[in-house]
Amino acid sequence: MRGVAVVLVVLFHLNAPYFDHGFLGVDAFFVISGFLMAILYQKGKVRDFYKCRASRLLPAYFATIILTLVISAYVTLPSEHSQVVEQGVFASVFLPNIGFWLQNSYFSKAEFNPLLHLWSLGVEIQFYLIVPLLAWLHRRSYRLSALLLLGSMAGAFLLVNVSPKTAFFMMPFRAWQFLLVAGVAWYLSSARGLPYSIPWLGMTALILLLGITIAYPVDGQLPDPIFGHPGLAALLITLATACVLAFGLPDSFERSIPGLILRKLGDWSYSIYLAHFPVIVLALYVPFSGTILTPLAGC
Repeated sequence: MRGVAVVLVVLFHLNAPYFDHGFLGVDAFFVISGFLMAILYQKGKVRDFYKCRASRLLPAYFATIILTLVISAYVTLPSEHSQVVEQGVFASVFLPNIGFWLQNSYFSKAEFNPLLHLWSLGVEIQFYLIVPLLAWLHRRSYRLSALLLLGSMAGAFLLVNVSPKTAFFMMPFRAWQFLLVAGVAWYLSSARGLPYSIPWLGMTALILLLGITIAYPVDGQLPDPIFGHPGLAALLITLATACVLAFGLPDSFERSIPGLILRKLGDWSYSIYLAHFPVIVLALYVPFSGTILTPLAGC
């Protein structure tokens, strides 16, 4: 699933045909992260949890920031390098989503933003910081967990009518995507004996996920919960990804060439996600042209 998500995001950033909505791959990443957090976090081992997450995420995260700053100093004008420095400052304190929220929409290309993709990691890191609290609340009351999930989702659907970029960038309005699948993981890992291995259902969900990404007419700047984002498309992607994680995929698909390729891409997905966007933006840099993602855009 990480391989699927990273392919969708990279194809979106390359402006590949039929993948105009590949940014929905980030929603799949949020769901996968929520699932993993629910499995990895163990009661009473907060320090171990943070240490594990930090060692997994932060070295490559900071390497991306530093390399982007260094390279941009050589290839960009001072005025645009200063924008990259500002982005690096926000990212260094794990608030890149806040920094980009202060700009225009994620979908605007007016600013020079080679570190724009780090917004999603800001959301994830901020969520990780409250995982122990959420796990404690879940153990205290399932109903309270459900209320937090529903409150976050309702807030996102209401706010997207008023400020789509706030609903898009801010962790409290994305938390429901982590929480929904975390609830699934907690349920499946409990002593209920639930027979959850239903590969054909997982495969159906994967096909639906790809169909939604390609065909659903979502507009990230539209103030509308049905066709805006995060709205109905985000909910459908979240449910589809949760189904794949819960029910699994057929062995025949996992052993096939596409399945093996996606597994390998999944192993590399974090590095691919971190590196691909600044490479594209810096390689296509044209002074005073904002963020360029295709060669034709700079002509």
